[in-house]
Amino acid sequence: MLGNPDIRCSLSRAGCRFRLCGVALSLLWVGFLSYIVVARAFSQPSGQGNPPALIRSQTLPVTFRYIPEQVVAERAFLPGVFNGWGTPYQTNTPSCIREDHASAMSFVRFERYWLYAIPLEIGSTYEYKVQVHLNIAGTDCSWLTDPLNPRSNPADNNNSVLTVTDPMIFQPAQEIENGAFSAGLFSTQPFVSIVYHINGVEYTDGLDQYDADTGVFRVKNARRIPPGAQFRIVATDQAGRRVEAEIGRVLAPVEWVGPAFSTVKEEVSLRAHVTGLDGAVDPNITQATLLRNGEEMGTVAVT
Repeated sequence: MLGNPDIRCSLSRAGCRFRLCGVALSLLWVGFLSYIVVARAFSQPSGQGNPPALIRSQTLPVTFRYIPEQVVAERAFLPGVFNGWGTPYQTNTPSCIREDHASAMSFVRFERYWLYAIPLEIGSTYEYKVQVHLNIAGTDCSWLTDPLNPRSNPADNNNSVLTVTDPMIFQPAQEIENGAFSAGLFSTQPFVSIVYHINGVEYTDGLDQYDADTGVFRVKNARRIPPGAQFRIVATDQAGRRVEAEIGRVLAPVEWVGPAFSTVKEEVSLRAHVTGLDGAVDPNITQATLLRNGEEMGTVAVT
């Protein structure tokens, strides 16, 4: 007996509906699992599972400085790969940058130096130069390798080179004409300690000499420090990361008043300033020893 064909048909249709419902439920389950996987992927911290296209590069605000020691500049610019090298240039000039170009630096009038601030990508390397206008019209200009940055690319016009790190000390300098020492200090975290040395003497008040808005550390000396004197700076940020830089060397604390000379006289008057290593007068120094070719010749009073 084959049974009732209507019942078989009804059961068959019911089976079809059941299978379709099963397929639909399976698709919904797969979709739910996919949603969970995607949600988890997007909730991962940066660098721990994010799709490469979603990772954004972190930038660091960097302030460049130009300190003119001999060149008298009407204007200064900082052209580089980050601003199109100052193009387009002024008409009827070989490569003088226009006065209103985005690479123009700001002049700090009473401190006599130039600033240029720009956010740069951490880990990236940039090439740049300094250009100065030598006349008001801006038709006479000069391209300079950054005198505060020893790193350059001789294969490409001696462009200055900077690789951005976090944290970073940049352009440590002795400002001879301004009687100051300075450096750029940059970090994504606030600095909590800045210790510096001038000609072998340590100072711990570096945070008082630091402008967090520009990232420029700058300290003036009450007394002239000879060119080439040691300047060392050590900075620590809130994350405990430490950076340091040093230029120059520790110089003897004697500065002759008169120019060097030679004589055959048996007696001669010599005048000199005797100071502490930091260039300041030290009242505890009351006597100096005279040496000739390393041999002690006697002592003199320091007044």
